[in-house]
Amino acid sequence: MAWFHKGDQGGSESKGDRTFTFWLKVGESRKILFLEDIGTDSIGFWEHALTVDGDWQNKRRITCTMGSAPCLVCEQHFTAQGKDGKTESKKFGRYHVNVVTVMDMTPYTSKSGTTHSCTKKEIPMKHEVFEMLTGKSKIRRDNGFPAGLKGWLVNTTRISKKRGTQEVSYSVGNDFEPIRNLLGDPALDMAKEGLVDAQGNPVDLNPIDYVKVHAPPSREELVTLFANHEITDGNLFSGAARRGTEETAKTSDSTGINY
Repeated sequence: MAWFHKGDQGGSESKGDRTFTFWLKVGESRKILFLEDIGTDSIGFWEHALTVDGDWQNKRRITCTMGSAPCLVCEQHFTAQGKDGKTESKKFGRYHVNVVTVMDMTPYTSKSGTTHSCTKKEIPMKHEVFEMLTGKSKIRRDNGFPAGLKGWLVNTTRISKKRGTQEVSYSVGNDFEPIRNLLGDPALDMAKEGLVDAQGNPVDLNPIDYVKVHAPPSREELVTLFANHEITDGNLFSGAARRGTEETAKTSDSTGINY
């Protein structure tokens, strides 16, 4: 049994390279280009969010292998302060996430001075965002676009909304408005649309290799991580925007793993 689910594909044992994760500041909008559809092309899996050495900016997303192989993170405990103020031992939680590849169409200049017109990134989606984008995809298919959101240029905005007494926002955005089917245009000019690299060559429009990128770390790697660092459950400390810390929510990916 593979650690991820998508059709009949199997898993991979090799640990891959990291990839860029798409996120927005509260109130920010960006245009993104979907390189695959939601639910049909993308994959889903369980993962843990770990905070390393108490630094909320240093989070590790670790794929959970429970169900296909023993998961060392599931076996661990960490100490945290309970509601009564007392220190108690807790087990690490896990959550289900679906991922989809997009091209972030916001130009940026790297530290080396190289200007990039677009960047391939991954959108990790928890249940509410996944359901929202699945609905957007269905609308596209029902209106004559069998590939769903694949190829569509979409404007996404991160809006903070009240839910009871809490401020809630999703770091990947919670307002997605399709603009046009960019990749469906037979006269598409890659350079004009900004789909070129720093050298002016057309960018790769293939989705991220999730099986490589999210391959679970080896047990030895995780043993070393836990032995050399203070590890806590990052999902517990990822709700700055939900808890109403307005300034942090505006200036950073404060919800962290709250996709």
